[in-house]
Amino acid sequence: MTGCGPKISVVTPVFNGERFLAEAIDSVRSQTCGDWEYVIADNCSTDRTAEIAQRYAAMDPRIRVYRADAHLPIIANWNRALRQIAPDSRYCKVLHADDRLMPDCLERMSEVMDENAGVGLVGAHVLRDKVIECDGLPDSRSVWDGREICRGTLLGRYYLFGSPSSTMIRADLIRAKPTGFYNEENLHADFEVCYALLESCDFGFVHKVLTFTRTHSGSMGNTFSRAYNPQLVEYLGMMRKYGPKFLDHETFTRLHEQMLREYRRIIARRLISGRGLAYWRFHREKLRRLGYDIDLRDIARGALEEMLRAVARPREAAYVLAGFISRSIEARRHASRPR
Repeated sequence: MTGCGPKISVVTPVFNGERFLAEAIDSVRSQTCGDWEYVIADNCSTDRTAEIAQRYAAMDPRIRVYRADAHLPIIANWNRALRQIAPDSRYCKVLHADDRLMPDCLERMSEVMDENAGVGLVGAHVLRDKVIECDGLPDSRSVWDGREICRGTLLGRYYLFGSPSSTMIRADLIRAKPTGFYNEENLHADFEVCYALLESCDFGFVHKVLTFTRTHSGSMGNTFSRAYNPQLVEYLGMMRKYGPKFLDHETFTRLHEQMLREYRRIIARRLISGRGLAYWRFHREKLRRLGYDIDLRDIARGALEEMLRAVARPREAAYVLAGFISRSIEARRHASRPR
């Protein structure tokens, strides 16, 4: 590290983000800490994303635009974007194109790392639309052992990681994984990487809202998640992978079995509700990659548990059945239309 580069690399991986991109860029330019570079990594956008980014780059020399020559899936694009950061920046702050930073975000998060060399990851309160999230820690401290935070997260006591926009990472930890910081097989790789980092790093936290996260239906992650619910299987896989590292054997076994039962039941309900074979094939492939031997017989067990649940909750069962009948009728209508 030469020490001549920017203190903080801010990175925005973006695809067709024209709607909110200017707002994100303005939030970076309004920071009370001015020692930063800002990399906007355009994943072959077809809208005005590149035009907006280039306009700001012409206005501010700290902003540079990386235009990819090939479109990549979302997590692979995140990895490619992170490879564009300066070789000697100390910290890295991801900012999604539909989010924004509060004016003192870079200053307050980097201060925690400046003062605590063992901290590899810093979080803060997040304003998601109109709700404040990432709370649950006592405000008497600003640094915790990373393993303690992972244990509390696995136990469901709190969720402090938010999204990539919500945290700051020590840049050397990113550069230590040049082939890919995020696991490209996990749509929730930003969650998983926090577990991986905190095995050996401390966790810092600023007890203040420092980022804004916007929820909207047009995002790629939301669209895919609604269709296939990848979080169901990916959270199960993260418990299996990281639970033994942070929990005692008895607690891990109990929680893992509980998650398995819940997974089988929910998948059975989704299939009964008409999600179809493509939905099951997606989950079956993810399960195989994660090392699970779960087939339709196991899902049938979940269906049985769901039937018993329906007996106990007849109104809920009627609602699910009505939805299934409605979708079946619509599917038959669609199939009978002339083409």
